[in-house]
Amino acid sequence: MAVSVTCRELDKTYLNKSHLGNLSSGYLELLGQGAPHASNLPEIKLMPNTGSYTWSAPNSHIHEYFWTLSLTGEPGWEYKLKRKDAILVQLIFHTNDTSCLVRVLTTTLKPPFVIKKTMADRLKEIITTTKPVRSLAKDVAPQELGTLVDAIEILAEDSVPRYHAYPWYSKMFTSPVYDNTKGAEGVEFRIDRKAFRNLGNRIMGSVGIMIISKSKPTNHTELPIKLEARARVSFKTPFSSNGSGSKSDIWIPLEEEFRDQPLFLELNPTLVES
Repeated sequence: MAVSVTCRELDKTYLNKSHLGNLSSGYLELLGQGAPHASNLPEIKLMPNTGSYTWSAPNSHIHEYFWTLSLTGEPGWEYKLKRKDAILVQLIFHTNDTSCLVRVLTTTLKPPFVIKKTMADRLKEIITTTKPVRSLAKDVAPQELGTLVDAIEILAEDSVPRYHAYPWYSKMFTSPVYDNTKGAEGVEFRIDRKAFRNLGNRIMGSVGIMIISKSKPTNHTELPIKLEARARVSFKTPFSSNGSGSKSDIWIPLEEEFRDQPLFLELNPTLVES
């Protein structure tokens, strides 16, 4: 499957400002499958006669989408950032006008290099090759099916740990949509400034998702899903002698571009009958 990528550079209005670390460049990039496989909801059923479980996961696929945030500034520029939640990255799934919905399964903040090689690599194969989940489940004994369902968390093995050296967390949210009162579902990452100090000035994260078809199987959806990305980096607010503060947040893209010039990947999911 072809990989799609989109990127937006830091706007020049943020460059070479002392209170913003004299930034010289920056960008936000989004990468992933442009034509992912849509899925049916997998089911695990208890058989009353035998007490065993049956697994049904036709056309179930997991896809991972990566974001990269990079900023370059003067030496020690990261110390001018706010201490907590200095970095905010949002991924928004625009599905209101499509025949699909998105189920977020896991989020990760990536280390500069692979930090672990475990049995999770086999599950990782689902993400990198969109291998059907059922092909991994067919040889699993009934008593292990619950473990397989929970094992999606093992995908986070290739992730920066969430403790004091690398404070970060993620959560779901609903973003306003300009032409729809329902809003769009999304996931956001909140990351401490230590990430730029300890991991380098290029941070990568990802989200593992399942795209679920809400309609009868077809070889296409009516409209593509738009996966939108936004990033905000917050600096300490400097105050002048008259008590007024300077603008201390930078956005990629600019806030005024959210409506007409968003940064997004266009996803065209397909669902083929098994």
